[in-house]
Amino acid sequence: MRKMNGSVVAEFAGSEPAVKRKKTRFGFVLLCLLIIAIFVSCNNSPEGSNAGNFEDIGLSTRYGRKLYKVSPFKEHGYNIAAYLTIPDEIRAEHLLVVPYKSGDISDYETKDGKVRDIVVNDSGRYSTVAEDTGSVTLFLVIPELSNDFRHLELDPWTLFSDDEFSHLDEQVCSLIDDVLAFLEHSGIKLEDKVSMAGYSGEGNFIVRFALLHPARLWIACAGGVSWAPSIALTALEEETLEYPLGIADIEKYTDDFSIGDWKEIRFLIDMGLLDDRGSYNRQQLETMDWAKEYVQDENYKPVWDVFCTAFSEISPNAELVTYTNMGHEHNFSRNIDFIRANDKTGSPFTFITPLEECDILVSGWNEPLHVDGI
Repeated sequence: MRKMNGSVVAEFAGSEPAVKRKKTRFGFVLLCLLIIAIFVSCNNSPEGSNAGNFEDIGLSTRYGRKLYKVSPFKEHGYNIAAYLTIPDEIRAEHLLVVPYKSGDISDYETKDGKVRDIVVNDSGRYSTVAEDTGSVTLFLVIPELSNDFRHLELDPWTLFSDDEFSHLDEQVCSLIDDVLAFLEHSGIKLEDKVSMAGYSGEGNFIVRFALLHPARLWIACAGGVSWAPSIALTALEEETLEYPLGIADIEKYTDDFSIGDWKEIRFLIDMGLLDDRGSYNRQQLETMDWAKEYVQDENYKPVWDVFCTAFSEISPNAELVTYTNMGHEHNFSRNIDFIRANDKTGSPFTFITPLEECDILVSGWNEPLHVDGI
């Protein structure tokens, strides 16, 4: 090449910088495209932008549901864990949330392990509810005892406890927000409101959560609610009704209460007439002249009747069931029927007829309907 005439040498020599510039621009474009591809992939994958605490733990053993553990995330406002299960076929529009009571009240880590085993093995009653309703389901690992407070029932003093579970209700709201965002990043878009189902302490959690954050709930299935379900009233039988039974002082505990939002919740609340567990609300009920004698005599049926009547009058979307031959038992199959009938946004409120002998009181009815059962 050096023997070629000067003009040719000059042409090649003059073109080298242009070639280098073209290569540099091409490399820069490739780098930009790679960065964009990584960004899009991250934001459309289950890992998302805020999903570092979501751990893929495989499939459940019985139903083959996709499982994730959601670890506590203090920076996002919650110190509790949860387990998220996703079915192959999603039929429900709303996330189903279960404030799980494993029965273990020792330490939180032990309870976490028990709930994990129940969820992984599909051995809990709510795994059946989740599967039969086609619901994406969030199992909350709720602390049952901490500093001698019962966090599970959202008792007033637990909301201001001095441990990591203070204002557990708000922690649950933050966790639900993260789960809904995670699901949307995964291509699963559910409604903003959620459904909840639970029994006994779980049921009390749900009806109390409904007072603290009514706009978050679509369906509330609560069984075994201690004969006195929390209700959006400031007074009952001419006596003041404070939280957790009522809303006379609700502003002390939340800024989120709205009677309009509460009335939109679809309630299924039940008690077994043979339930002999007494009432978590006994201390509060004993301060009320109309209820005191019944409570002291362990005769809770008249108390339940008063709350049922009031509930059916103030809520336009409530079904209250008294099972004749049941004790402190969970009738989860009726939860399945109720969720199926009421999950769709925009559908009218629909009560369900239990298969067991019972009395049903529905919003707007003047008196209960007796069902003989089959």
